[in-house]
Amino acid sequence: MGDALVAVRDAAKPGVSTLELDRVAEAVIRDADAVPSFLGYHGFTGSICSSVNDRVVHGIPSADEILVEGDLVSIDCGAILDGWHGDSAWSFGVGELSAADSDLSDATRLSMERESPQ
Repeated sequence: MGDALVAVRDAAKPGVSTLELDRVAEAVIRDADAVPSFLGYHGFTGSICSSVNDRVVHGIPSADEILVEGDLVSIDCGAILDGWHGDSAWSFGVGELSAADSDLSDATRLSMERESPQ
């Protein structure tokens, strides 16, 4: 699943649709002899959840949603391999981010990585 998220992040360029990102993730997952766990879950049509900019989590990949420079993207990905289920989400920017979006992304990453006081 980590490989799928890396591949999706690398493919996330201006002009690429979120449906194309979904196909990238599914191919990587299946090439690892795993199964995309989101696909078909309660009728869900994607192998990933793709949320762009202010969309709340669990967006549905679409051919109509085309990434542009400066978009903030959140990709949630799940896979089942050898009876184990993994699930992870990454957020990243497409190309150059605005200063405000870059600062926000840095602050949220630092907050997540910070150890809590004892």
